[in-house]
This record gives sequence, C-alpha cells and structure tokens, in this order.
Amino acid sequence: MQRLPSIVFLEDSPYDLELIQRVLRKNGIDFIGDALQSMEQFKERLRASTPDIIISDYKLPGFTGLEALLEVKKSGKDIPFILVSGTLPDEEAVKAVRLGAKDYVLKDKLQRLAPAVIREFDALLQRQEKEKSDNILS
Repeated sequence: MQRLPSIVFLEDSPYDLELIQRVLRKNGIDFIGDALQSMEQFKERLRASTPDIIISDYKLPGFTGLEALLEVKKSGKDIPFILVSGTLPDEEAVKAVRLGAKDYVLKDKLQRLAPAVIREFDALLQRQEKEKSDNILS
C-alpha cells in the first residue's frame, strides 16, 4: 500500500488553504498536512523533518514563495515545490521554475494542482526506491 504524502502548505488565507485541500481530496489525494504562515515556522519545519511536497502561495506575510523555495535549496533536501498564486507574472513563473519549482498553478486553475501533486509524489517515491536499490547493490 502506498503511504500518504506529507504536504506542507505555505498559505496565509484560511479560505484558500481549505479550497486547495478540498481540491486535493476531491481528486482522491489523501495526505498528512501542515499549514504554515511564517518563514520562521517553515525554516523550523525544514530543520525538524522533510515533507514529501511543499505547496506554497506566492505572496505571504513577510516573504514570498520564491524565498521559501530558496530555503529548500539551501537545506539541500530534495522536496518537490509547487507554487500556487492568484496572479503570477510570467517572469516570476519562469524564475520559479529556474530556481527549481516543479510546477506553478494559478488559483483560478486549481484543477491542475492534483495532477501536479500526483506526478511529483510518484516521482519522489521512484527516486527513493532507486536510492534504496542503489544502496543495497553498493
């Protein structure tokens, strides 16, 4: 049986958080989730453990999704990062992908979120299985 993904949600709007989580569940994605709103909470979560996926709003109080993505990169952890935004200028979307975001989804097109989460979680599980196999063969 496949395990449930652990997802960190960086979202300051309770309404948007509920909407995002409802979209995932409606599309058959059960998950274990943490909702965080500050960079300090996020940094502490990264220090304490490694979530399977991060879904981040673009604009948060005191920081942006791009700054959160840079924190993930600094941590050296392999965590798929999906940016979600009400409005995301094209140049910022390109910048996010160049920095390592796996996808970005506009909030008015949340139907794209579930396939992105499934794709990234499956890819993560495959990478982990390959690492496990490589370690056994070493």
